[in-house]
Amino acid sequence: MEHLILRAAREARRAPLPPASRAAQLAEWLAPFSAVAREVPGNRRTALAAHGGLLRGPDGPLIAGERYAAIKAGPVNASVIAVLLKPALHDPRFFLAHGAGFDRGDRSLAALRRRAELEVGLDALETLLPRWRALAEQAGGSWP
Repeated sequence: MEHLILRAAREARRAPLPPASRAAQLAEWLAPFSAVAREVPGNRRTALAAHGGLLRGPDGPLIAGERYAAIKAGPVNASVIAVLLKPALHDPRFFLAHGAGFDRGDRSLAALRRRAELEVGLDALETLLPRWRALAEQAGGSWP
């Protein structure tokens, strides 16, 4: 199932998503990551959150949609954060970040990039999944 979702993500249209479907599309792209997060025993973070902190720029909000999957168990506190940046609403960015993903006082894209271990576009989303699984295993999860 996750391979079908990731393949669909690679083949997604390059047209901007209408506002009503942005959150649903982000959730679909994050489905394999939230499935892994749900399997971590004692996970104290949300497997799939509707939204996180608002990314801001000098001219106001930089995002049109945001969702994240998260794991906090054992020594691991990490998130995969998906954002649709303005004005290119067809080009989501995915960040693997440790901790909360944002500095408490700085919710800028630059701050997120500083904290991110990895940043990829839609075409490379599947490259994050093995690293996400490795973090989940460190947190106490296991997969056949």
